[in-house]
Amino acid sequence: MCVLLHLLLVLSIIQCSEAGNKSQEVLHQCRDEEKLSISLCAPIIEVINQYPKLYTDRIHDPMYYQNLEKLCQEAKGCVSDLNCSEADALRNDIDKVCSYSLFFYAENQKCLQKFHQKAYVANKTEDSSCYAKFPSFQNEMDKKYKTFMEGEECFMNHIEENCNDTSRKFFVKSYNYLVEYMTNKPEIRTCDPYHMFLEQECMGIFAELIDVATSGLSPLELVYNWFMNDRFWSITDVCKDARDCFRQNECSGLFSNISLRVEKVCNAMKKNRLLPSLLDSIF
Repeated sequence: MCVLLHLLLVLSIIQCSEAGNKSQEVLHQCRDEEKLSISLCAPIIEVINQYPKLYTDRIHDPMYYQNLEKLCQEAKGCVSDLNCSEADALRNDIDKVCSYSLFFYAENQKCLQKFHQKAYVANKTEDSSCYAKFPSFQNEMDKKYKTFMEGEECFMNHIEENCNDTSRKFFVKSYNYLVEYMTNKPEIRTCDPYHMFLEQECMGIFAELIDVATSGLSPLELVYNWFMNDRFWSITDVCKDARDCFRQNECSGLFSNISLRVEKVCNAMKKNRLLPSLLDSIF
């Protein structure tokens, strides 16, 4: 009996040792032939990285998303058989690059913009919904990161109720990467992913501005509507916030076209029936 137990113990040690060796093998540095295989994958990854720029005019086409997904699967397949440290790091990079490029599909952008719009309105009112926990213009990245990580359930409820099936699947899979992009502020304005995602926050405010401008209500009707919905703030505030958001976060002309649209909308509101001075006098 003791001999049997001893044999079982020895076998157990051998199995653990083999498992440990396999684990170490996964993390070994890539050999020359493996590095060559990795280099052959690089062109696919570069295409994925450049995809949003190459096909800006197609972001509204569902095929944009489907074709890019195929490229991402191809890139992952390219390194799937490689079990070395550089290949493992590359797999993580592929996931990250794919999340960034897939985000530019118009439905995904619209979904995130709607979230920021709801968060903006919630912070301007006494809204008790979870959106109010996401303050606009949060410049402290540690706090912003914590807010999004702790508020993941709120965000997921938003996409469940407001986004299409493609976007729901995308955000569930890519949420952590997106939070990283939104909160990893560079020291200089390099028009990198941080600024691209900041644009969506500004676009949320712009969307609220457009909703106000195209509401089709007279000034008195608009004030009454805001009273009934606790949306009681000056139109000039929305214009100011939209202007400030784009101006403060400008990056090599990235937001210049949108900033011009903000000015046009705000100027039109001043000249036409949605006159801020009239509303302010009523307040």
